[in-house]
Amino acid sequence: MKKIIISFTLIFWLVSCEDEFPNYYWGEATALKNGEPWMGLIYARPNEPYGYGFVVLIDVYNEHAILSENLNFSKIPTKVQKNRIDTIRARVDTMLTAASYYTLIGGDALGDVFKVYNGEFENYVTVTAYSEVTGEVRGQFAVAFIFVER
Repeated sequence: MKKIIISFTLIFWLVSCEDEFPNYYWGEATALKNGEPWMGLIYARPNEPYGYGFVVLIDVYNEHAILSENLNFSKIPTKVQKNRIDTIRARVDTMLTAASYYTLIGGDALGDVFKVYNGEFENYVTVTAYSEVTGEVRGQFAVAFIFVER
């Protein structure tokens, strides 16, 4: 079976969103996906119900404004530090940072599912700045995924 590996490298970058998308997005996230430019709409929230750190979600819409991809990170500590992304599932009762990536069909049906690949890649989320007053977070990440199912 041929391995399909997707690699992302990103620096969080927040700019204004277009009005045609839900208003909970904070801005746009740009990255390289397999060496090619990639962009999605980004938002974050507390890591509920687990109560540890925060979650970053990046959604990609196709040319018809239908949700087609989701990249998310969970259990990111609110500390300025580098956090290794583990191969765990996001809902496992642990404080390890997790990530997932999947495609969607028609905006709501699950398409391709990928899991974190810990081969020759270093998977991490680095929080470079965090304000307890405003809740603003800045950071960067690099993660590689491998296809697991359709």
